[in-house]
Amino acid sequence: MRKTTLSRPMYETPKDLYREQQIIQKVCAWWTCDAEKLPISYKFDYAICKAGDIVGFVEVKHRFVNWGQFPDIMLSLSKFTAASQLYEVTRKPCLFVVGTEDGQVHYTQLQNIDPGMTLKFGGRTTNTRDQADIEPVYHIPNHLFMKLEN
Repeated sequence: MRKTTLSRPMYETPKDLYREQQIIQKVCAWWTCDAEKLPISYKFDYAICKAGDIVGFVEVKHRFVNWGQFPDIMLSLSKFTAASQLYEVTRKPCLFVVGTEDGQVHYTQLQNIDPGMTLKFGGRTTNTRDQADIEPVYHIPNHLFMKLEN
């Protein structure tokens, strides 16, 4: 009998982690805070802390586009659901932070996003790695993001 596993392989590379760390360092410098990496079970990347207290949660993404190249930024429904659950339990803001190839960093507070916005089946449709790369995704309009000034 063949043993199967239900867990998905990790595709995150050291280069991906480096990009993520570069983005979160900008966030921490701007907001004068610390970021603690969360275990994967939380589905969010970081807890944002001030004076040792958690004040929010952050999901960080690097997109291989320049800001404004597309009218929106995609976020998986599973990440949006995780944000909703974290906010429901903690009442701490859940931010989606996006860094782009042109060095810009933008963010939005997910609890302020209308869950009735455009939800499509999509995701990583170019260079798809496995079935889970195609999933329900929200298309968050760029105008709902604020720019993190350097």
